[in-house]
Amino acid sequence: MIRCVYVFLLTTMFYVSSSAQTDYQMSLDNGELINSNTFEFNVYIKSVDSTFQLTSYQCSFSFDVNDGGSLSFSYIPGTSELSNPPSIGVGLKTADGTQKLTFASMPGSDYVSSTPVRVGSFRLEDTNPLDGVNPNVRWNFEGKVTTILTGSNFVNITNPSNHIKNFGDLVNYQVAGVTATGTTDPNTAPEKTIDGLGYYDGDPNSRWAAQSMPQHIIFDLGSEKSVSMTKFSFFNFQEGRVYQYTVSVSNDQVNWNEVVVNASSASEEWTVNQFTSQSARYVRLQFLSSTNNPNNWANLWEAQILGDDEALPVELSSYTGSVDNNNIVLEWLTSSELNNKGFEIEREFDKGKFEVIGFISGHGTTNEKNSYAFVDKELLPGKYSYRLKQVDYSGKFEYSNILDFEVTNLADTYQLYQNYPNPFNPTTKIEFDMKEKAFITLTIYNIVGEKVRELVNDELSKGKHALDFDAVGLPSGVYVYSLNVKDEFFQTRKMTLIK
Repeated sequence: MIRCVYVFLLTTMFYVSSSAQTDYQMSLDNGELINSNTFEFNVYIKSVDSTFQLTSYQCSFSFDVNDGGSLSFSYIPGTSELSNPPSIGVGLKTADGTQKLTFASMPGSDYVSSTPVRVGSFRLEDTNPLDGVNPNVRWNFEGKVTTILTGSNFVNITNPSNHIKNFGDLVNYQVAGVTATGTTDPNTAPEKTIDGLGYYDGDPNSRWAAQSMPQHIIFDLGSEKSVSMTKFSFFNFQEGRVYQYTVSVSNDQVNWNEVVVNASSASEEWTVNQFTSQSARYVRLQFLSSTNNPNNWANLWEAQILGDDEALPVELSSYTGSVDNNNIVLEWLTSSELNNKGFEIEREFDKGKFEVIGFISGHGTTNEKNSYAFVDKELLPGKYSYRLKQVDYSGKFEYSNILDFEVTNLADTYQLYQNYPNPFNPTTKIEFDMKEKAFITLTIYNIVGEKVRELVNDELSKGKHALDFDAVGLPSGVYVYSLNVKDEFFQTRKMTLIK
């Protein structure tokens, strides 16, 4: 019965229309190997414009697991933050000759805002070990079982470019150098453990060998990396030799952190260890002892060091800021850019939440240096924090560090600022500076000069002032607001009311 409902959704409900445009973002997040057989990830959705109605959804994912094991895919109950959680079509579906991971909802109604909402957490399980490699789960928009979202009135709002992936496969790092405690067999060498040649490649000396244990070999990644997995091919694994070993990581070769302690090698080509991600430049493999090894050799065919680092699309060489009266000026430099769409500027005021206040376009891909600037104008007194969100064209993003500033309640001149928002409906904010205590009037006129409101007729203190103007009862049009200080200082500005 569930299968019938699932097909019904595909053929009737999801294809009402394909003309609607809704600016949303749906993301794959937090992909993680929970154990050697289980991979879990989350799916989130949010609006990047105005709140929209989500009436149904079907999600389809391609993946790369082909190890002969039995696979299962499931929704983790209770993890959805939607009122209409994944409830049908959850599992592996074979269509177009390939398997897909799928889930779908029944018809329903959720209103999605700019705050990310978790669609659900999901689990992919394999009866065979996944060998510590993420199965490359990714969005699918092709074939008979595809990803489809519907909005108000079940109109198809799917846009593949709005679907992103915030995790990736583990990266096999290039090793910059290898050193060891010694090399007893001169036909072997430490650097031969990274030449890509192992037991099955026909060169019996493409390895490192030292006598007697304990011995160690150190792999230098060239710079600090995020390390979460090692793969070692131990000599004579095919003969049943088992090594006891320890793996440690370090950034300075002085302070070492043990991540694999007194483990035993596998009776197969690769011995795989996965551990909590560590920031490290150096990885040390210590040979402690072994069985079926009468001459007590430390002996290694090949090594691979893996982690989840990816080259950042932008190299930010500096990011600074300064306070200029009641303006804050942000400046930053890039030394290179790769696939750079641009920078969102985010601001936090007095320990509130970060909000996007602007966007500066990037330079795509370039090896040239580029400078950027953004001015946040006419700020009220208070503490402000800023960060940059660099976004590439695939939807991936990185945050900069946070800069903190304070704008004080000082004014050395009279000044009337442009209202915001402008145009507005029906309220807007008007700000002005007072260099000293004085009697003022702040008046609103229509475009033909008739007074329609008097907002202030009073003596005010020195400093920065702000008030809200509510235009309820006034018709759409252009209005003028005027500041008069002691009949000595006058300033006017225009604003537009649109209803």
